[in-house]
Amino acid sequence: MSPVFLPALGALVVLFFDALARPGTKSAHPTRDTVVSGIRLGVIAVLSLASVFLALAGRVGGAASGVFAIDAFAAVGIASILVVSFLVLALSLTHFGMARSRAGEPIALLLFSISGLLAATASRSLQIGRASCRERVFSSV
Repeated sequence: MSPVFLPALGALVVLFFDALARPGTKSAHPTRDTVVSGIRLGVIAVLSLASVFLALAGRVGGAASGVFAIDAFAAVGIASILVVSFLVLALSLTHFGMARSRAGEPIALLLFSISGLLAATASRSLQIGRASCRERVFSSV
């Protein structure tokens, strides 16, 4: 499996654990409990991003087979996306827990979008449709 799909796998794990959480528990500190649940789910997200770094280390410059080719340029792009993603998660873990009734939804959305960014960075061809724009402009009809 390509390392670009690991954040999507982490998002599915976050949604699974968020679905198993008991929504109606009455405790002495409900705000504290929601913040802690957001931090727990954020730790899963950080672990999924760290797994991309670990999986990326052995794949840079390897033989390009399939849809994704992780060369040195893609590795730099993926690493910069992951660094910014770590910062976003670190700065907003408590916010994810306090802002919504289900803390896993924004974390999973962030992980799915990171997976899409990584897939676009590592893809071998970004042509859309039947022909690229240059072929449409310069080809005779």
